[in-house]
Amino acid sequence: MKLIDQDESFAIFELSNKETLSFQESISSSTISETILESKSEWNPIIIEALLKSTLVIQASLFISTPSKIFSKDETYKYLSLAISQRLQNTQGSYPPTTYFVVVKENDDLAPFTKILRTSFYIFLNQGRVHIYFGEIRESISFLTPYTFSDWVSSQKFTVSKKGKSRITFLENRVLDAELLTSKDKEQKEYYLDAISWRFKFDKPSNLSENKKGIEKKNESSNLPKDTEARLRLLEDLKKKGLITLEEYNTKRKSILDEI
Repeated sequence: MKLIDQDESFAIFELSNKETLSFQESISSSTISETILESKSEWNPIIIEALLKSTLVIQASLFISTPSKIFSKDETYKYLSLAISQRLQNTQGSYPPTTYFVVVKENDDLAPFTKILRTSFYIFLNQGRVHIYFGEIRESISFLTPYTFSDWVSSQKFTVSKKGKSRITFLENRVLDAELLTSKDKEQKEYYLDAISWRFKFDKPSNLSENKKGIEKKNESSNLPKDTEARLRLLEDLKKKGLITLEEYNTKRKSILDEI
């Protein structure tokens, strides 16, 4: 992984295409909704900060009964959101979706400079959704001696594994929809991941199979814009994403142009 951004409290690494594909292959396809989102919304720092603050952790403690924020300081959310939003905007629509690995540290005031709480996660934009897969959530790490930057960021990439239940939950948001992600193993037994997906509520999803039928049948798809230019752009986007064949693309393109 390549270090592309850093702060005193976080570091962001970019995975290569090979690493990205390897990571996504380790996750069952059922974790990624088969949905096309005509996302016209911008993943700006304010929105990223809102979804991060709305993602909560369920503490395994007798003394804490309500979910709490993942990070304790607002400054962490602010600067991390700015860095992440810049990356997501630059990679929207790329294939495979560029995946980032983020490591965040929080100092332990009871053991300054020798002990931290560390959170690490993968984050990427896929079909208009922001997906976050957590590896560590507030893991307590003791260095015994004063640590350096390279010490606290040297986190191994985690492997998605079976868990009895998720530690993640979320707050309702008036702008964003959240979905806790699940997957299935070979025995078709459902298990939970510490993972969450966010999307804009006002971006209308449409079923993948319905879109394919809409490409094949003239004027039947209500998802295609009436405006010719917009329909052509949508058709081009479907082809780039591999959702339709070249033959389907050419046939539908000719059909749209014949209407002019």
